[in-house]
Amino acid sequence: MRSLGFVILACAVGLAGCDRHSKMMPLAKGAEWEYQATIGLLTRVTTIKVDSPVAVGSSSGFLLTSRQGNSRLAWSGSQLIASQLAGSQFRPPVPLYADLAEGAKLAWKGEIRTAEGTRPASGQLVSAKTKEKLGTQEVAATLTTLTFTEAGRKHEIQTWFAAGTGIIRQEHRSDGQLMTRLIYLSGP
Repeated sequence: MRSLGFVILACAVGLAGCDRHSKMMPLAKGAEWEYQATIGLLTRVTTIKVDSPVAVGSSSGFLLTSRQGNSRLAWSGSQLIASQLAGSQFRPPVPLYADLAEGAKLAWKGEIRTAEGTRPASGQLVSAKTKEKLGTQEVAATLTTLTFTEAGRKHEIQTWFAAGTGIIRQEHRSDGQLMTRLIYLSGP
């Protein structure tokens, strides 16, 4: 199974914003998070750092850096969007978080560019309230699930957000196979 070059790690940090939604991904330039990252059979600790301001679609966002690659994230209203996740670029940016009502869906349609070329893709984001382990405590969390199809493959990116911390867990599956997993260790 080939991966689109996603390194979900890059999603693990958030962006500064003025509204209450940015609390789901609190951030300042220079902020760092540490995660236990599993990519294929390899598990290691990785650091993700907020680097410099960049454009993300028509929004102002940040370049996020890690050993696994760079990403571009921004808040656009109540949505956290990504125009790049490691080796994959999205046009328009894909939503990773949105303040959605129970049962509501946010549609996305565009194209994905990787080393393999540019392909059309479409999908949707859904959201649910849940509980998740953060260290030894159970905390209130929001689980978002972004599913999309490209070149006949189905991708699912599940992300657990905790207010004031950001992403506390994230998993990417391609055609049901786990490609990457992140587990929060520390930060911001």
